[in-house]
Amino acid sequence: MMKKSWLSLIFISLIAVAFVRNGSEETAAGRVMASQQIRCTQDSLFIDSLNLRLPLQEIPTVRQMHAVAKYRIGRWAKVFTVIKLQESGADGQYSYLAREFNNLTGMRMPRGLRPTTAVAATKTNYAIFANWYDCMVDFGHYLEFTVNGFSNKFGREPKDEYELINYMFGSYNPYSTWKRDVFWLLKNYRFE
Repeated sequence: MMKKSWLSLIFISLIAVAFVRNGSEETAAGRVMASQQIRCTQDSLFIDSLNLRLPLQEIPTVRQMHAVAKYRIGRWAKVFTVIKLQESGADGQYSYLAREFNNLTGMRMPRGLRPTTAVAATKTNYAIFANWYDCMVDFGHYLEFTVNGFSNKFGREPKDEYELINYMFGSYNPYSTWKRDVFWLLKNYRFE
């Protein structure tokens, strides 16, 4: 148990020591805009440059969520958005996990290998989030962890979203229909 605590502490410390350059944070998951670009209050999220205000307890539209993901997740924002669509549905057609637990991406509760913004777990070990943005931040942590794993294995970052999804397939979701549907969304869904 002590070894797990040390490993978790070291991993969290490594993430905390991310490179800061020109007002933005550079991570393995991609370029993330500086935190002053996104401001959260008790009940709302603001992106000043987009003149956007979103309530934290109401799931925004896919287009709004993708706009926030571009700021928060950076390079892999489209991966977050298509997995959100696949796992919890489109505007107003949300899954039970999304409606009840703000879990937009079907995330399981991590086992201490990476940081998480989850506040608890369901009886079936799905992560519970305080709001939709915390789920996005958590998925960003997951992507960073995954891209680091890819880089360690292949000595480079994934060249595109398809290569990252191929790498995630099996560990994130083992069903071939999931992968087929996510690829279809990557190719056909228009976010702008």
